[in-house]
Amino acid sequence: MNLSHEQHAAVHATEKHVVVASVAGSGKSRVIVERIKWLISQGVPAQKICMVTFTVAGAMEIQKRLEGVKLGFAGTLHGMLLKAIRHSPHLLGYSAQPSVLSEEAAEKLMEEAAKESRWTGSLEELRKVASRTIRKKSALSKIEVAAVHYQQKLVDENLVDFDSVLRLGLELVYSEKFPFRFEHLVCDEMQDSAAIDFEIYDAMAVENTFFCGDARQRIFSFRGSSEGFEKMCSEGRKCDL
Repeated sequence: MNLSHEQHAAVHATEKHVVVASVAGSGKSRVIVERIKWLISQGVPAQKICMVTFTVAGAMEIQKRLEGVKLGFAGTLHGMLLKAIRHSPHLLGYSAQPSVLSEEAAEKLMEEAAKESRWTGSLEELRKVASRTIRKKSALSKIEVAAVHYQQKLVDENLVDFDSVLRLGLELVYSEKFPFRFEHLVCDEMQDSAAIDFEIYDAMAVENTFFCGDARQRIFSFRGSSEGFEKMCSEGRKCDL
């Protein structure tokens, strides 16, 4: 199958930072597959390519279409960061590789932390505060005290929740103890990335990036998807499909 002019331009773009703005039915997945194949044909080791998708199923589909090529990583951002956390749990205060809490179990543990810290406010607000790193200072607010207590309970029990995987993963990246080093970062569904996702990608400082998304298909605004993709589209090389 031949590539369209727009697809060919995206696949063979030589700039270090490429943003692909797609629409439904434009062949975005095919472009990602062909981009990776082209990089490898240009001498890039497959192990130096990181491919991040929004779902495990999406990663499996692209990996299948790569016909046996094993990349340095292929999966979700959470999957990559969890792998990094489990690689070096002691750097984050854990005594063993942490297990992942279900959403229900995480809410129950947070309720316990709130009660023990005498926090009577909104658990949703507490979750938001607990999802970020809280710097030590002379005086913490009541909600920060409860959030720190929840974070410590996770560590003490060798657990992580959905938000802490991102928070701890970012800490690892910033500490320069992140166990993975890639030359190319290929990401799909960037329109649904939250601000912390973009911060993680920036902190990884991968030399070459290839970001794909469709701003009209944002469906995960509830997790704080930002306007970062639109900003990307106004910077560097942009390819429209």
